[in-house]
This record gives sequence, C-alpha cells and structure tokens, in this order.
Amino acid sequence: MQTRQPGFTLIELLVVTLIMGILMGALTLAFDTNSATRDLQSYSDRLAKRFEIARDRALQNNVEWGVFVDDEGYRVSAYDPEQQRWLDQLQPPFKENGLSVELRYSLTTEGYAQAPQDDAFPDLIFFSSGEVTPFTLEIVSDAAPETSWALSSDGISKITVNRKARL
Repeated sequence: MQTRQPGFTLIELLVVTLIMGILMGALTLAFDTNSATRDLQSYSDRLAKRFEIARDRALQNNVEWGVFVDDEGYRVSAYDPEQQRWLDQLQPPFKENGLSVELRYSLTTEGYAQAPQDDAFPDLIFFSSGEVTPFTLEIVSDAAPETSWALSSDGISKITVNRKARL
C-alpha cells in the first residue's frame, strides 16, 4: 500500500496562484494613480468626436456651426440664417458633460483674426464646405496638471488628439 506524502498538489498550487493574481490585479486597478490622466484622455477623445459631428452636421445641412470656448468650458452652436444669430445646441451629443474635476481650456486659432471678447461670434467655425478654423485646443485637468491633451486641426484634416507633457 502506497502512503501519501504531505504537501500540495499541482492543481491546488495553480488555483491559489490564480486567485492571488486576480486579487493583485483588482488592487492595482483600485489604486491606479493614472486614472485622472486616462479620464482626461477619454474626455478629449469624446470632445474631438463631438467636434467632428458638428463638422458633419454643418456639411450635411449647409449651415455653419461654431464653438464658443472660454477658460472653463465650451458650447456648440449652429447659425440660424433666418434669425441671424448663433443658437446653442444643448441636446446630446453637444451638451457638455465634463469630468468631476475642474478643467481648463486654452484655444489658439491659426490664420484667422478674432475679435477679442466677442460673445456674438464663435471661436471656432465649422464651415458648410467641410473646413474648420485651424486650431489647437489644450485641455488641462486640475487632477493631473503635469499632462494635458490637445485637440487640433489644420482646417481640412480630421481633428487629432495628442498628449502634451507640461513643465
């Protein structure tokens, strides 16, 4: 008769290792310090998609769309030629749904003179021809001030999102 020696079987060791791996993964995700950076990246990607939708609507409806930008946010508007004014678009996907942290926006336009502090004219225009005011919009989160994300377009190509390291 064969006697069994004390110890663990290979199956038992594999099960314990698997459980420990799952727990370590859960703990790593729970204490992830880059979540603010990741949140800002996904927010920037969503904003670029919103801007591309506004560009598509301008092209499809043959009406100019615009974006008003200040330090604390943005709003998307469409030009109504009958009323001769910009009408804010508050329905999804254009309604701003920011993060739970404070964001700062910094807009630079290229090649177009802007009237300073002119609330009646958008900072960015999506033309009915499919073009857009060449721009770079930098977004910084108070939760991750060392990194910002920049949305940009040369006026013709698709809006790109790039990470920028800040000093």
